Amino acid sequence: MPRGKKISEDLAWTVVRMRSDLDEQTISQYAGISIRSIRTIISRWRKTGKVVTEIHFETRGRHRQLTAEEVSFIHGKVLRGEENSYLDELKDEMEAICGWEISMATVWRTLQRGGFTLKKVQILLN
Repeated sequence: MPRGKKISEDLAWTVVRMRSDLDEQTISQYAGISIRSIRTIISRWRKTGKVVTEIHFETRGRHRQLTAEEVSFIHGKVLRGEENSYLDELKDEMEAICGWEISMATVWRTLQRGGFTLKKVQILLN
C-alpha cells in the first residue's frame, strides 16, 4: 500500500478481527498493508476501542480571535444588502461592539472563510 494512503475503516476492522487468528506477516500479505500499519491499528483499537481517528476540523489550527456570534455579525452585515461594505468600516463597527482592537486582516480572513470575495474600489475621473 502506498505511503500516506488512508486505510478504510472496514479494512482496519478486518485487521482487528484477523489479528486473533493470524500473525502480522500473514495479515500483511492478505490485506496488502504494512506490518507497521497493522501495529498502529491494533494499538489504537486497544487504547480507544476505535480503529480510526476522528478529526475535529473546528479545533484544528490556530485559535480564532472572533466568536461565532461576531463572525455571524460580520457576515450578516455584508449580506444585509449594504452594497459598499468597506473593511475599515466593518473593523470599526466590530471594535465598537467587542470593545477590543481587531485588525482589517482578521475581518478580511473571516469574510474569505465565509466565501466572500473582494470588490476593489475604483476612482472614476470624469
